[in-house]
Amino acid sequence: MQSAGLSFFLLIPCLLAVHSAMAGAVIANLSVADDNLSRQQLRAVFSLSKQYWRDRQLIKVAVRASDDPSHVHFSRKTLGIFPYQLQRNWDRLTFSGMAMPPRQVGSDQEMLRYIENQPGAIGYISDPQLLSHRSGVKLVEID
Repeated sequence: MQSAGLSFFLLIPCLLAVHSAMAGAVIANLSVADDNLSRQQLRAVFSLSKQYWRDRQLIKVAVRASDDPSHVHFSRKTLGIFPYQLQRNWDRLTFSGMAMPPRQVGSDQEMLRYIENQPGAIGYISDPQLLSHRSGVKLVEID
């Protein structure tokens, strides 16, 4: 009985670490003039409906794979839509020639490198602490 209680208390830090890693952060290249976006604006950006920043710079969206847990979490919790809804919208816009598909990356590190090196780029990472060592990337606040 005592070992079960101890196991539970050892499990709590692991669960908190998983939760904080899934909390995520929206990030953008330093060239992006917008520091704050509403959830509606963010949804328009990631669904490719909004293609230019307010300074007329082209928006370059980066995402993780549709089945990646960080993408599922970002889509559901941050954008308030299902990943398949995003994919359907991307397919419709790209097949009609109205937009370029988002850049797909495989990790937070790859996301950070892409955002840092692409003016106008926006994406998300699962661990906001990774930003502390990057100079070309900024955090985007969600109103």
